[in-house]
Amino acid sequence: PKTGKKIGEINQEAPLFSFSRSLHRSLFLGDVGRYIIGITAFLLLLISVSGTALVVKRQLGVKRFFSTVIRENFHHYWHVVLGRWSLVLILLISLTGTYLSMNRFGLFPEKAVPTHSFEASKMRETPKRSVASFEQFRKTPLSEITSLQFPFSPDPEDYFVLELSDEELIINQFTGEIISAQSLGNAHWFEQLSFNLHTGKGSILWSIILALASLSILFFIFSGAKITLNRLKGKTKNVHSKDDSHLIILVGSEGGSTLRLAKQFQHVLIESGHRVYLDELSNYQTYLKMNQLIIFTSTYGNGEAPSNAQKFISKLSIHKQNKPFSFSVIGFGSTDYPQFCRFSEVVQEALETSDLCSELLPLTKINKGSFQDVAAWVEQWSAESNLRLTTTFSPPAHPIYSEFEVLECTPALESSNFTFLLTLKTNGESFQSGDLFAVQFSKSEEERFYSIGVTREGQLLLCIRKHSHGRCSTYLSTLKCGDKINGRIHSNPLFHLPKSSTKVIAIANGTGISPFIGMANEMGGTGEFHLYWGGKSHDVLAVFEPHLAQLKSERKILSFSSVFSAETDQEARYVQALLTENAAEIADSLAKNAVILICGSLNMRTDVLNTLDTIVRVRNTTSLVHYEKNGQIKVDCY
Repeated sequence: PKTGKKIGEINQEAPLFSFSRSLHRSLFLGDVGRYIIGITAFLLLLISVSGTALVVKRQLGVKRFFSTVIRENFHHYWHVVLGRWSLVLILLISLTGTYLSMNRFGLFPEKAVPTHSFEASKMRETPKRSVASFEQFRKTPLSEITSLQFPFSPDPEDYFVLELSDEELIINQFTGEIISAQSLGNAHWFEQLSFNLHTGKGSILWSIILALASLSILFFIFSGAKITLNRLKGKTKNVHSKDDSHLIILVGSEGGSTLRLAKQFQHVLIESGHRVYLDELSNYQTYLKMNQLIIFTSTYGNGEAPSNAQKFISKLSIHKQNKPFSFSVIGFGSTDYPQFCRFSEVVQEALETSDLCSELLPLTKINKGSFQDVAAWVEQWSAESNLRLTTTFSPPAHPIYSEFEVLECTPALESSNFTFLLTLKTNGESFQSGDLFAVQFSKSEEERFYSIGVTREGQLLLCIRKHSHGRCSTYLSTLKCGDKINGRIHSNPLFHLPKSSTKVIAIANGTGISPFIGMANEMGGTGEFHLYWGGKSHDVLAVFEPHLAQLKSERKILSFSSVFSAETDQEARYVQALLTENAAEIADSLAKNAVILICGSLNMRTDVLNTLDTIVRVRNTTSLVHYEKNGQIKVDCY
């Protein structure tokens, strides 16, 4: 400043950062761009607030906001899991961005300008000190300085103006004395705080956190778009009008999966020559030729109606049909929720009390969208309706099958209740115990699914019972070593061995033991594995004994307990009796975060869950739902 000599170059900002700032604030469009970004920030604020409300509703309350998320499909699951951790950050980003935009366009009162009161003529010039020795300058870090205005001249009336984050100081240019100090006010403080929180200025750690939150926004765009596209794909298109159709299908669907199944059922009926009309439950009205009403509905949140079914109950009482009709209700949900298929029960109860309608089939509940259970319902419905279906209700996608070589097939003997083991050689497929092996006996039949266990050699182990009229199980029982069969592996991640648990209690009956033989192999010596099993007789147990004996000798299975229901010299006992006898151990294990896995028949599942619920209510003073929500109860029963 004294000689005019150039003493260095000014470091220019990298073009990438200049471009990014202009793009982020839409500066290419001037003030119009700023308005667009301000509105965008406000919309993001609304999305984050409503998203928080939806997570609270899905998790059944604020207290359960960070409890285990039930996994139904990839996009929904991660949309919620990542969302609840980053919602606070996104809310902060959008709130501060909205405030800064509104402040930029003068929508808030202007900041108060500090007014200093002092007599410049009385400012002292002595004792004169060097600027470097001024106490205020020595103790103030650069990070706290907003601006420093130097004296314009050496006149005593001129001075330093130092603006900090919360106040403005007038400083004598000769003595370093603070002549006047004025607070900048709350508005200035809040603006500065908003800017720092929004940009990460002054903190590398906070900048990294904001970067991660911004990346999560990109994922929400992707997953949210995918969820929306799935719903748009489900828009109904009807070949026949509502008043020209004898069969009316009404759907309550939140994510679109229930609607897709209903549309597939509609397609089967139309291909079979029937007149069908499909619509949303909320659009219920009068149908001139309706003979049958079929309702497909999921349940949302804590037993509530999906968004497109909320008006059904009220419209049912308003719109009266002009002729009698029958109805069938099929509900979709997950047993992981305490209010499993609750809304379908509400619909069923409302129809039972309505005039002119009668129940064709009892309410059917489908767990986790099981296609096999839906197909079984369709078969039962067509039989009860006396309506012939010329088209098979089958999965929409054509599965791809691979060839598997048979390594071993034990005999299916009457003494062992026709139970046998089938070991297949893998062809490099990736799978885990608990996944499913699908076999299609013929193109005209549906796939049959069997739970997979992994042998110690890494091969695929199936435990199967040959049924007297079971074409697929009979075919599998005739296989010999070296034979080839076509099948495919269906991933079942909800029933994999939990990686984080150090104690697993496995409960099975009959052939449900196969995935647990594999899980014990997979778990190795890293934790405790306890197995409870119920079967017909010792002869059935003998089928699995070679595998069990090896696992017990290696202490991969720490304890094995069995009961039998058809031994001639013993009273019939079932696996739930073992749970009652070991109630204290089971209750204590659950309290210490152990995981219980259940595999076998549906009847066994019901009895076992009821027994477990009784145990934890008595000993842990809580319901089984608590442990289900924590992901400590995993069920795979058919």
